[in-house]
Amino acid sequence: MKRRGSSLVELMLTLGLMGIMLLVVSQLASGYWRAFHSADRSELYQGSVIAAQIAWEAEQALSIVQPANGATSSVLELTMIDPFDPTRINPSSATAPWNPAGNLVTRTYQVVGEEILRDDGTTVESLGSAKGLSVQRNDPLVVVTVSVQPENAIYPCRARGVLRL
Repeated sequence: MKRRGSSLVELMLTLGLMGIMLLVVSQLASGYWRAFHSADRSELYQGSVIAAQIAWEAEQALSIVQPANGATSSVLELTMIDPFDPTRINPSSATAPWNPAGNLVTRTYQVVGEEILRDDGTTVESLGSAKGLSVQRNDPLVVVTVSVQPENAIYPCRARGVLRL
């Protein structure tokens, strides 16, 4: 006599194998999801770091040329002590009288193409990629917003600085 259907052991074995297969597929999908969205996080992180760096340099500025107080601009222009001035670092190489503040440098930050550029008059340096830059100044605060676009959406990365002007 033939028995029809499955035994309980066969049913348990089938359910166990299906469970293992579903677990493997879910782990692969989870890994893919993390890898797919890690690019978003790295660009957002880079935008936040750039915004913080620009806000920090604005805090160190002796004066801000652009934007004016109470205004917002896509360009930040500031005057600060040149941190790489050799006469400031080594007084023996300075001409008399020695100026501990050193020479002043004017720095300009703006987006050209899709790069944030820092121009100090002699060198132009790319800080990274971005869709936009916005600087809002309301003394004593400055808010720097760097816009990045990891996928199809544009995300603002903000940093605040307190001015010593």
